[in-house]
Amino acid sequence: MSNRTVIGTAGNVLSASLATLRSLGYAVKHIDNGLCMAENETNTFIGEDALCLLGLVKLHQERGSAWRPTDTEVDACLKFEREQTIATYGERAEVWEAQGTVHVLCVTSLGDPIEMIADEAREFAAKLAKAISDAE
Repeated sequence: MSNRTVIGTAGNVLSASLATLRSLGYAVKHIDNGLCMAENETNTFIGEDALCLLGLVKLHQERGSAWRPTDTEVDACLKFEREQTIATYGERAEVWEAQGTVHVLCVTSLGDPIEMIADEAREFAAKLAKAISDAE
């Protein structure tokens, strides 16, 4: 039997998050626009709920005033979010040549346009150039 802990985001984690924030010395209150604020003598955090606030507190504990992401971290996050979109909604970014015509398809299963990071766009552009060359 495993000792692995599994916790998922659900209503039952909000009360534990609120209690944890308070045990860490934060006063937590609701503010405008449905947001919440956790505040102590040196820090203020604003988020959607107690779980978000606790995440912000942990982010600050781990990274301090250097909490802002690097360009590499932003790129990794965009890639991660794109992978989640593909896993959740399905996505097609295809290009091919058929009978002298270049065909391009770039939509999610919901019909939304696909956003690509630079490396993905370059890869797609290379496929497009090949299809154009094949069609000529």
